Amino acid sequence: MDLKLAIITFVIGGVTVSAAAYFGSQSKSVIAALISQLPTISATTLITIYLSSGIQPSESYTKSLVVMAPALVSYFICLFFLLPRLGLVWSLAAGFAVFLAVSYVTDKVIS
Repeated sequence: MDLKLAIITFVIGGVTVSAAAYFGSQSKSVIAALISQLPTISATTLITIYLSSGIQPSESYTKSLVVMAPALVSYFICLFFLLPRLGLVWSLAAGFAVFLAVSYVTDKVIS
């Protein structure tokens, strides 16, 4: 990957996380969620893949994003239900475990 694209990706990721954390801490959760769900990182990744490898790997990447969407939704649902009951650390750990499990099952079903 080109160093310029790596730096741009790093900056976009940092700005996205910082903005979402700022608005979330200001009790503007809808704005924070919107910012954190913007496809800036995936778009930057897609552009990087396209510029370095062409259309075929770019298509494969976008297909994989769609295929792994159920794992991401499962993670968010897990956090939604467990955060008030288990607290931050345990709900994140459980959500991550659910994400990995759904990703694994999805990969086995698709492959």
